[in-house]
Amino acid sequence: MKKTDLFLQELNNKPLANSLNGSARKRIWLNVTEKCNQACIYCSAFCDKNINMKDMSFLVAKKSIENALKEFGTNQLHICFFGGEPLCNFDLIKKVVKYYRYINKNITYSVSTNALIINSTHLKYFKKNNFFVQVSIDGSPDIQKKQRPYISGYEKEFSNYEKNVKFLIKKMGAENVVARATITSNNIYLSGLFDYLLQLGFKKIHFDPNISRGHDELDLGRYLGVLKKEINSLVNKYYINYKNNKIISLKPISTYHDILTGKAQVNKCEAGINRFCYDVNGKKFPCHMVVGLPGAEINEAVKIRNKSCDHCLYHNVCGGKCLGEICYNKKDIKVHCAINQMYINALINNLF
Repeated sequence: MKKTDLFLQELNNKPLANSLNGSARKRIWLNVTEKCNQACIYCSAFCDKNINMKDMSFLVAKKSIENALKEFGTNQLHICFFGGEPLCNFDLIKKVVKYYRYINKNITYSVSTNALIINSTHLKYFKKNNFFVQVSIDGSPDIQKKQRPYISGYEKEFSNYEKNVKFLIKKMGAENVVARATITSNNIYLSGLFDYLLQLGFKKIHFDPNISRGHDELDLGRYLGVLKKEINSLVNKYYINYKNNKIISLKPISTYHDILTGKAQVNKCEAGINRFCYDVNGKKFPCHMVVGLPGAEINEAVKIRNKSCDHCLYHNVCGGKCLGEICYNKKDIKVHCAINQMYINALINNLF
């Protein structure tokens, strides 16, 4: 039996805690707008297909938050402003924060943005109100043009994009900003992507394989050999940069490292349990990845999520399947399992 299998078998024999407990931080996504200045080729929100793109109203936002607080049975809540591009409805963000500043001081905030229209006014506000900022960025301007083109097709604005991101990190502090890159067949050279994001100033980075539309075009299954080499290289680079204080976290590597070494709990999909998402009309969904999908399809995915990983050696590290991943990729879900296993194998071989 391989070293990785032996280690995982021993790990699975131990009683492990997971993150699904009463003390877990409750989180909601508010899709404050359907509007966006990009038409990402994998977008789960289908922003480029919306003809009459709407903004969420304050009344809908307030009702959504109150419903979440009541359902969760707590006043502890984290709100992520999402979209679309949430800065297209910045006024609503300000109204929500102003309203809850005086009646609930236990609410924290973040925003998920492409950073294309972010400016000093936004950043001053986010800094003042202790926001955490997630930046959706898949690589260099050339990669951005391929995967995250402007909805208008107007591309020359990407020339200022790197400057914009550096300005954001400088103003917010690297500890308050994370780069989230969606990995497709266009940007599978993870080691180089990691170097590029470090160069921009990011110290928190998150790599996620594409799980949304355009799967045939962006299929990762044809590149598993390349990804295996890249992941092995990425694990080595992570440790070098972590020791030199150049990186704070690199997910999923840092998450799996902490679980394997007993420093963290297993992170299981919390969609519909400790996590909800509300669309612009206030309709509730288990998470932001499945907004707009039929209820029957989501319910079937929940059943699959809850029982499909029981006999897998890796499930006490990766935490099992993502609900959105199941909804979009029922036929090809093994590709994403294979990628998670590559990360875990590389870590075990490096650590032990």
